[in-house]
Amino acid sequence: MLKNIPKHRKLLDEVRDVMRLHHYSIHTERTYCDWIKRYIRSHGMTDRQDLIDGEARIKAFLTHLAGDIHDRLFLFNDIQETGMVSIGVAQRLDSGQRRPE
Repeated sequence: MLKNIPKHRKLLDEVRDVMRLHHYSIHTERTYCDWIKRYIRSHGMTDRQDLIDGEARIKAFLTHLAGDIHDRLFLFNDIQETGMVSIGVAQRLDSGQRRPE
């Protein structure tokens, strides 16, 4: 059965196979693959050898994402304070309640 599998498969194909083996949902699979693509693009990776020293690269990637989130929250708070955006607190519906139309 494993004889027909090429030795040099694409990374995302291998990720998908492992996720399917562990019965992850298709939505989870797509989300993981999307984040992996973003990670690869952010570091300009072109080869599996680029995965060496992954811990430092992952830390840099997550730090960059955290900075982006901080910047967006800061901007959002500035917009909210100027009155341009009004956001109320979402309330959870009790069972049997309907959403307002």
